[in-house]
Amino acid sequence: MPKTTEEAAIAALKKEIRVWCHTPFFVNAGTDDGGRHLQVWLEREEPSERLEPWIHEMLPTGRYMGWRLIIIKCPPEYIRLHITHQKKKDW
Repeated sequence: MPKTTEEAAIAALKKEIRVWCHTPFFVNAGTDDGGRHLQVWLEREEPSERLEPWIHEMLPTGRYMGWRLIIIKCPPEYIRLHITHQKKKDW
């Protein structure tokens, strides 16, 4: 399968994950020594623990629409505070 555009792959992956993921998540493109890739950020209560087996079944493995796929687990509120930078109203 040829690689789709970054925007199309991100939009499709978000749509797919939204069906089964009930915690905050974020999908974006990143880069490392291996080049550009897609990143799925999943908020987990215990980020150091392994993902549940059913999540492994739901997530695409290795590649998605021609893109290398990396799963990143992060603690609750990390996406809001550090990635999307949304401030919580305190009133």
